[in-house]
Amino acid sequence: MSLLSKSIARYVDELLAGQQEIVHGDAADTFIAKHGDVIGFHVEDLVRREIVSAIKERSQVPAPPLGQGLLFTGLPAAVTVRDGVTKPIKLCTRTDLAAGRDVKVDNIAAAQAALVAYDDDCDVLLSFMHNDDTTVADIIHFIAESA
Repeated sequence: MSLLSKSIARYVDELLAGQQEIVHGDAADTFIAKHGDVIGFHVEDLVRREIVSAIKERSQVPAPPLGQGLLFTGLPAAVTVRDGVTKPIKLCTRTDLAAGRDVKVDNIAAAQAALVAYDDDCDVLLSFMHNDDTTVADIIHFIAESA
């Protein structure tokens, strides 16, 4: 883990331990102001990550209709065929389309598992929350006191 990643992780942990909501853009601006020296050292890596992120995001936009008329309107502009590799939809083979589907299935399964865990935890928390003023911290304190 790089010095920048460690600094960001510590900063986010501090924010999460705080007593207020986190506005992402404001938090990023504060981090930049406090840690400009660390950021300057990692500028190339940061720009590279931003470019990779933009490639991934832009690759997932719907492709323009292929062929005559409105054919294949459910396809993205590019298909992720394995981690870190996308292929323009027009160049995909049968194997690439299958690999792209596998990546989507894996992503959906991971998201579904995260949603189930979130729902399970929320069900427990909500059973203790009888009004909108009760916070998760209140529930954790209540459970700790009851144990």
